Amino acid sequence: MFAGGDSDDPAWLARVEQFVSLTDTLFLTAGGTFMFGYNDAPTPAGAGGAPKQETQLYGADVLIKYQPSQFFSIVAQGELYNMRKEVAGGREHAFGGYALLQVQPLQRWYFGLRYDYSDYFEGVEDSNQWALGAYVSFYTTEFLRFRIGYEHRERPSTNGGEGDLDTVFFQLTFVFGSHPVEPFWFNR
Repeated sequence: MFAGGDSDDPAWLARVEQFVSLTDTLFLTAGGTFMFGYNDAPTPAGAGGAPKQETQLYGADVLIKYQPSQFFSIVAQGELYNMRKEVAGGREHAFGGYALLQVQPLQRWYFGLRYDYSDYFEGVEDSNQWALGAYVSFYTTEFLRFRIGYEHRERPSTNGGEGDLDTVFFQLTFVFGSHPVEPFWFNR
């Protein structure tokens, strides 16, 4: 999205987020993100050249959590983003987002579904892809999580290769130090 590791230009990120406790068991977090940077290839010092090409990314997200007890919770989360990128001869646009639903039916078990969509696959405008995934998480403690999941991704083929992708994954997540701050910790 930006010029990469050879660039001397910084990228700028701004984030605004609001957490609201609607009731004793229902929480809402809403946020917005803006990112700005340059995407043109770096030019040698003193070489002059064309004006810098800008990239702007806008995002909005929401998370709703219902937790009547420590043994049961439902989380719904989503995010949308829009990108504008100046390129030689014009401007590219991209749109995408995801939606996630997670249920905790037992004290340490979490089951989730996630849907992703983007119309900017591998930097090609109007190149649609989507993915649907499911996962199961088990927390041994608040410091250690095991997760296994599956994702099916539909996307255009590139260079004559297979476009669709099926992935099975296993994830181990651990926390060093003190536990995350309540009530912002996603799963507790």
